[in-house]
Amino acid sequence: MLQTVEQLTSKYPAWSIIWLHGLGADGNDFAPIVPELVRDGWPGIRFVFPHAPVRPVTINGGVPMRAWYDIDPRSPLSGTEDIRASADAIAALVAREVARGVPPRRITLAGFSQGGVIALALGLRHPDRLAGITIEFNLEGLLRGDSAARASFYQQMLSNGVMTINEVRALENLPPVEGGDVPRMQMQNVPITQTGSGAAPAALPPLDPGATP
Repeated sequence: MLQTVEQLTSKYPAWSIIWLHGLGADGNDFAPIVPELVRDGWPGIRFVFPHAPVRPVTINGGVPMRAWYDIDPRSPLSGTEDIRASADAIAALVAREVARGVPPRRITLAGFSQGGVIALALGLRHPDRLAGITIEFNLEGLLRGDSAARASFYQQMLSNGVMTINEVRALENLPPVEGGDVPRMQMQNVPITQTGSGAAPAALPPLDPGATP
């Protein structure tokens, strides 16, 4: 069984929301916003935030991190078995909620980025009808091409100062990084504002394209 972070809005929850995080995050990622979502008079809800397994992620140089599946730009289907395994793991959490007294029709799957893939993979195939599926993707980014194509496009935009690193990260549903709002020059790859100033260039934050498949 996956490890989880849980928040209850009442002692006896009548509904459950299983909320899956994105690449490189964990179950703590969305837990703090629960108080902002709940309204007075709502029935009790159990929010379940599972931690994805730690696995090497090819697109990030094989660095181990929490991920629901591997992403390999050279092999788009490489994560298929991981997706199935992750969907099965979430199905076990659904079954646990049922055992706790919450029927499937009151269980919602929610997911961000990679978590959205797993929510869809399970929710559309679950033998019982669930309350719903809610996901968040950057659809424009997904339609622009595969991970390798997007990475190549972003690199050209970055190296010519057309886009900043944080603009790229926003398109890939990633949080901003410090120093990522300054355009950079071609070749030297330093902030344009530092050109000719003699100042040491700021380090270029890592680009993490393909956070969504």
